[in-house]
Amino acid sequence: MNRLKRYFPIPYLLLAMLGIGLIIREMIRGPQVSLAEVGALLAIVPLVAFMSSLLMFKRARTSRNQYLMLALSLIATGLAFVWFASPASWYALFLGVVPSFAYVFWYSVLDRPVPVVIAVGETLPELELVDEEGVRVTPSPRNSESSRHGVSRSS
Repeated sequence: MNRLKRYFPIPYLLLAMLGIGLIIREMIRGPQVSLAEVGALLAIVPLVAFMSSLLMFKRARTSRNQYLMLALSLIATGLAFVWFASPASWYALFLGVVPSFAYVFWYSVLDRPVPVVIAVGETLPELELVDEEGVRVTPSPRNSESSRHGVSRSS
């Protein structure tokens, strides 16, 4: 399942941009702009903007649940379905709210390993570091005779 994650963003962005283009075309060609079309745009744009920002700016962390993005896509999809206009309302659903929830819960919740937490007084996880002189340094228990300050050096 984790391997599929890398295949989601680019096809989604391409389909979403196509959907946005079709909605804008309908807004221009139609006699008047419907609230369903506005809702569809507002439902699709948050995830597209978020994913685009991840590609443009190297972010180390994001919010776990993206509440603002989910709320905006839900409200906008509701707007698109209250003033139903096919295909705009369906674009809002299948290019807006469903992918937003799929992205947030697939990337943030599912298949996430439990992080190792370092706490005062607890044993450190297995790791090996190199100090300034190039000597390998590993954490060891504080009461160890071979270590000074909880660190043992190996040559």
